[in-house]
Amino acid sequence: MKSRLIKFPILLILLSAALMTVSCSKDVYSDDEVNQNGNAVADVPTAANADCTLQVRTRAEATEESKISYPVYVYVLSAAGVCVEEAVIGSSETQIEMKLPAGTYDVCAVGGAVDSDYDIPLKENAAAESVIRLKEGRSHGDLMYAHSAVTLASKENNTLTLPLKRRVMLLQEVVIDNVPMDVTAVTVTIAPIYEGLRIDGNYSGAGGSHTVTLAKEGADGVWRNTSETYLLEAVTGATVKVQLTDAEGTKSYSYSLADELQANYKIRIKGTYVSQSGVSLTGIISGDVWAGERVITFDMSDENEGNNPSVGGDTPIVGDAPAAGTMYNGCYVLSKESLSDGSVKVVLMSARHTYGLVFTQDDENSVETAVASALKEFATDGISGWRLPSYEEIIKVNDNYSKINAVLKTADGSNTITPGLSYFYRKSDGGISAYCATGGADFNKSTRLRAFSTVIFK
Repeated sequence: MKSRLIKFPILLILLSAALMTVSCSKDVYSDDEVNQNGNAVADVPTAANADCTLQVRTRAEATEESKISYPVYVYVLSAAGVCVEEAVIGSSETQIEMKLPAGTYDVCAVGGAVDSDYDIPLKENAAAESVIRLKEGRSHGDLMYAHSAVTLASKENNTLTLPLKRRVMLLQEVVIDNVPMDVTAVTVTIAPIYEGLRIDGNYSGAGGSHTVTLAKEGADGVWRNTSETYLLEAVTGATVKVQLTDAEGTKSYSYSLADELQANYKIRIKGTYVSQSGVSLTGIISGDVWAGERVITFDMSDENEGNNPSVGGDTPIVGDAPAAGTMYNGCYVLSKESLSDGSVKVVLMSARHTYGLVFTQDDENSVETAVASALKEFATDGISGWRLPSYEEIIKVNDNYSKINAVLKTADGSNTITPGLSYFYRKSDGGISAYCATGGADFNKSTRLRAFSTVIFK
């Protein structure tokens, strides 16, 4: 009996302590976290149970020019896309540490956005879709971005290292040579390009443009601009437009791009004005990615002079994109790809081919001139921007020639695909080569030329 009398009060004390503990563990919500019905919004983390520690570090992407652009703005977003914490890493010596409740978060970092040049969202109004936008009259810096999803367990200390990658390209030089002496002004415009970078890493605004004014160098007809400028990526299907002004007015020559002007590339635009049977402008856009190299070539002529938009030109087509494996305006639809902005990229192949090009073997300029002249013959129902296929595209044609031929025959195509013959294609370094399914082939007068064009539908 004595032992029972001693244990009973102890039991009461333990029960009371347990009840008090349950009462003290009740979640606390701020006014912003309660909806109109008085119910707590459970997916928004609160500071009341912030028992986890998150340390954030940054590092540059492993390239030959590894570096970080400071300051680095770090945003921690809840599952609902709301910013719950924000911090700034000002230099490599800066370390940030945040106290957060257990849960899953998106950690986003934007480097190189100096507040004197950009409108930067603050924690109070920041969300996944918030835009870091250039201020009026300012120029882009070396913008970088990183993102990671993290899950924090209760009372966990977590160190997160974010690898930053460039989100801008660097336009290094624009030069046009052999310009006629009576030309008084030369400009080059890239459009459209994106206008801002969102906290979630997506680009925003697709109506931007950048115009470069060139200066004349001596009496050799060379016009150049070497001012280095950071730009956000060009929208898929963007156009490079060259304008030459003389006493009679301004002539414009445009080239429709595919995906060439991308972030993390150094861009040089080089053009040559050529006066032969007609007026044409040939040029090279060379891009040195900080970790590699790319060369892209293009052709412009009087046939696409002016500002009237056309298929494959500088204005997307409004309407439904044709399906891959069908015919569109007399051309075969080789591929169809949906883009992140809701538009659709379509690659067209001419229904016919040509051969018998006249050029000097081993003379790159002679081959380029012959190909450019041949491409001008493929004007089809207003489709412009004709080019040689890439290696991947010519391989796709060869691998599917039976299916393609069936469609071409049904549509009364002029020429079907013959896999045993050689076909011109554009190499990744910008040069021209020939592909033959039966083995390597040097191009000659028997090499076939098929014209391709990239078209954007909205």
